[in-house]
Amino acid sequence: MKGFTIFDQQQENLARGAAATCSGQAAKDCGAENVVDGDIMSTRWMAPEEKGTQWLLLDLGQNKTFNHIRMYWGVTYAASYEIEASQDGEQWEEVYQDRYSEGGKLNLLLNHSCEARYVRLKVKESSNPSDAKTVLYALELYQQDMHQLAQRALDCLEIPQLIGRSFSVPVEKDGVFYGLTYPEKGMKWDQEKSRMDVCRGDQRHQETLTISATAGGYTLEKEFPVTIRAIDDPVVDYEIYPVPQEMKE
Repeated sequence: MKGFTIFDQQQENLARGAAATCSGQAAKDCGAENVVDGDIMSTRWMAPEEKGTQWLLLDLGQNKTFNHIRMYWGVTYAASYEIEASQDGEQWEEVYQDRYSEGGKLNLLLNHSCEARYVRLKVKESSNPSDAKTVLYALELYQQDMHQLAQRALDCLEIPQLIGRSFSVPVEKDGVFYGLTYPEKGMKWDQEKSRMDVCRGDQRHQETLTISATAGGYTLEKEFPVTIRAIDDPVVDYEIYPVPQEMKE
């Protein structure tokens, strides 16, 4: 799956240019406006080193519909956070929460579309208690076709057609979660390592691996027929299901 993306890179970021305010900032040039300026590399919001919840608020100017939130965190990130949405700035709905975030680039696919003018990020806990200056480079909002994302996620999987060794199947990538149904004979799923272990027998045999992709509240399945090599077969080739060219970045 490396080198491929399920997202349309030309899609409009609904948060770009929104009015942004925050509970505070650690430096003059690290304000809230930096998360919506389109620069994901150099400008950033840096929360002050203070105890308690820090927040970032976006005013989109009018109600907009989104179901995909993307965030780019710095080295110090929100280990625990909540995201809320509101149409009037008074009544709020929690649309996402994570108590065990690992930071980095996060794609959050919501179970249902949200229509809101205001979006609020509440940082509950920093990843580094000794340095609470949480850093966020960007917060982006998109409206996705979840059926299309799930289909793309399955299409860009690299599943061997002829196998005699272990191969990788992700548990999660780009906010899409994968599930597997596989035969007990010849295969064993190591979820912690995102790896399918293959046990070869005396003869070649064919099996069907069924993989599901869940994007937001939509789940799609695809069957992958595979041939498992015999123990005495030489391992000389490693045939992969082709990935559509349009999936390339």
